[in-house]
Amino acid sequence: MQLYRLRKGQLRKSAPPPSAGPQPEDWQASRRVAVGHLDSRRFTELRDWVATHAPGTTRVGVMSALWLAALRAQDITVDDSVVVLINCRRYLRPEQQSHLGNFAVGVPLRIGSLKPAEITALVRQVTDSGWPLAIIAMGELRARLHRGDRGFTTARTLSPGRLRLSVSDMGKLPFDQLPWVDGHPRQATAFLNLDGPDAMTLLLSDVGNERTAAVTYCTATVSQEKVEAALALMCSDPVALLT
Repeated sequence: MQLYRLRKGQLRKSAPPPSAGPQPEDWQASRRVAVGHLDSRRFTELRDWVATHAPGTTRVGVMSALWLAALRAQDITVDDSVVVLINCRRYLRPEQQSHLGNFAVGVPLRIGSLKPAEITALVRQVTDSGWPLAIIAMGELRARLHRGDRGFTTARTLSPGRLRLSVSDMGKLPFDQLPWVDGHPRQATAFLNLDGPDAMTLLLSDVGNERTAAVTYCTATVSQEKVEAALALMCSDPVALLT
């Protein structure tokens, strides 16, 4: 029952903007990746602020709120529903949690303008309810029902006036011992591909006392200048943006 109520509340559809239209066929050519970097000083300031003002808040909670605030500061409209990738290894026995690679599913959450601590609380409600496990079970069931099929596609409606955001956190990567080049940031990142031109992905990773944010987007939907300005704002003074 908890899962049903939570899922029903989170999956409410936002009203499509007046400019909604069909998805263009050549949008892949406009895909871009922008990378922002929180150096050691800014990263320490951010962690100290979280420890004082929002203890227990997760990286996803903090960075989702930060990135949404940075986008809105550039007058970029983002859908209230944000897909958060949740690591499902938490449901395995402790001795099995390190034996698998990527084992995550995306859960759409109505983050809107929630504060970091509120986002963290919402994600914990989702993980405690077992919603990610239900997604895995439904995927397995569909795979069995459609075994042998090449798959199917459904028509999407493009909402060019509003971006759909996905957030994934790779956590702290075990690369501190590598011989990093002096004078260059410690970065190890990748990008998440897009399922449409109105999508945007944010991939987070930490190495040492530094954090990297990789953003994938389409210039056909949002300008490169605005995305890079939002990244610069988020990484130059994250505490000011949060407060």
